[in-house]
Amino acid sequence: MNQPPGVERGALVPPEPRVSVVIPTYRPAYLEAALESVRAQTWRDFEIVLVDDGSPEPVRPGVCDDLVLVRQANAGPGAARNRGIQEARGQLVALLDHDDLWLPDKLRQQVAWHDAHPETVLSCVDIATLGRPEAPTFLHRYHGATRLVTLDDLLRENVLGTCGVMLRRDAALAVGGFDVAQRYTDDYRMWLELATYGQLAFIDEVLALYRVDEASLTGQGRKAGEWQTAELQVYEKFYAAHPEYRTRPAARDGLARAWFDKGYAMLQLREFAQARQAFGKSLAQRPLRRRAWLNLGRALFRVPVGGN
Repeated sequence: MNQPPGVERGALVPPEPRVSVVIPTYRPAYLEAALESVRAQTWRDFEIVLVDDGSPEPVRPGVCDDLVLVRQANAGPGAARNRGIQEARGQLVALLDHDDLWLPDKLRQQVAWHDAHPETVLSCVDIATLGRPEAPTFLHRYHGATRLVTLDDLLRENVLGTCGVMLRRDAALAVGGFDVAQRYTDDYRMWLELATYGQLAFIDEVLALYRVDEASLTGQGRKAGEWQTAELQVYEKFYAAHPEYRTRPAARDGLARAWFDKGYAMLQLREFAQARQAFGKSLAQRPLRRRAWLNLGRALFRVPVGGN
């Protein structure tokens, strides 16, 4: 079968896999470990779609026979994931960033869930932080049992981590994929759209490991306050498309939290005027939020907080 330009399928890649593992990458530092965590899975019916998002030197791992190698001009992680989903041949797509890891039973448990609940468009396993065993797991608020993730859960905050997500390819395409206009939080808009499309589930077992790297795109964005701005843009776009959800209490909770996070980031950067504005917008959503009043006072009296 002829391949599209920029696509190379290894000789050992199955022609019709049940699952496609999509890994976007750019100047990868931990890619080999991520690939080995996929190869160690107890579920074997998968392909690995590795999307090189315009790295200065083409990404070519030590072993390529079991990989679908895709190379494109640099367009950002959202566009790279979309390209991987387009090239995927599996009905289910599992997402993994090149610096994160999976535990061996991750794919098996998620495929079993999707088989038992075909109405599920997305499932997410619990996620622990690499190198921080004392830290709470990513979705610790849901401990207790496998359960659903509701739209209200997501309106309050992004409770899903990309490296824990498996989704139905048809659903991802139906909602338009990841938001390529977002440099940060490109996944959040996708999760919100999927929550309006079908059922989302949480599997209460740590099966993915997230690497905290202050030098990463995410780490740099949080320090600069750009991540928080991007999150607010996600809300703005989502409510423009779905105004019927804007009046939900969960929507007000989410906007209050996001504006508070923006204000706190500006306080850390000593951008006191922007901090005052952000805390004011947080309080407009939830006037009784004590922490917002406290930090508004800090911004008014130009009292910085630690962090940057």
